[in-house]
Amino acid sequence: TGALLGQWGKHCLGRTRLAGEGGGSGIHVSGLGRGVRAAALSSLSGSPVLESLAHQRSVLLLRGPDRFSFLQGLVTNDVDQLRSPAAAGDGQAPSGEGGSSPSTNECMYALLLNPKGRFLHDMFVYRAEGGGDLEDSLLVDVHKASLQPLMKVLNRYKLRSKVECKDVSTRFSVAYSSHDQPPPASADSRTHVFRDPRHPLLGFRCLVEGGLAGDAEVEASSRGGAPSSSYSHYTGLRYALGVPEGDVEMPSGKAIPLEYNIDALGGISYTKGCYMGQELTARTHFRA
Repeated sequence: TGALLGQWGKHCLGRTRLAGEGGGSGIHVSGLGRGVRAAALSSLSGSPVLESLAHQRSVLLLRGPDRFSFLQGLVTNDVDQLRSPAAAGDGQAPSGEGGSSPSTNECMYALLLNPKGRFLHDMFVYRAEGGGDLEDSLLVDVHKASLQPLMKVLNRYKLRSKVECKDVSTRFSVAYSSHDQPPPASADSRTHVFRDPRHPLLGFRCLVEGGLAGDAEVEASSRGGAPSSSYSHYTGLRYALGVPEGDVEMPSGKAIPLEYNIDALGGISYTKGCYMGQELTARTHFRA
């Protein structure tokens, strides 16, 4: 299934076009299933869609002065671009060629590879503002099944790095929003909203601190009060755009990132320097 999705993803990404590009009418969704096609088209409409991903995603907190350098040597993307403007002003400027402004780069998609360059886990890394323990921390949003294996790898390579890895899934809930609009949340909660860095049509990812309103309420609000259904708009939209996610769609320990268009999805930096599993990825890219 994962290999088929990877090949299909290349086809979909090659045919996906935003509205107005090249004089076309918008995203191509011909040949897709009815539910998937509806999800892709509704994402372009004016009706906001809100969906809780708490049953699919877990959240890690990386805290400590070495959090950036620690992740920088492990994952495929340039985590230094998430440094705050203040940190960059202290001589810790983001590495990479023409790096984006840290103030607009608060969410980043990245992979963890094994030493042979095979996919292990994918993740979203966030720099969330808000004071308290978030001031010197990074939040990592991962597939729920990846949580324990990922924590085991991080703790193995932590060595003397001044960084603490902590599961904060009970404190933060993940949600999807098609518009820049936070999902319903409890009265004492705080919501952090980030644009999904992989594709413009994937909307926004939300980290809700303090707890979401009930999942049923979130799903009902996404449909204007319509009854809840088991169909996931977010998953259907990803499939329509050819965007894989998690250890099931990209087999852990077997998949090669470029087979799944991770570079096209902004998940790989070719200018950041060394990281675990870089050799195969870089050699495949530069020899292509």
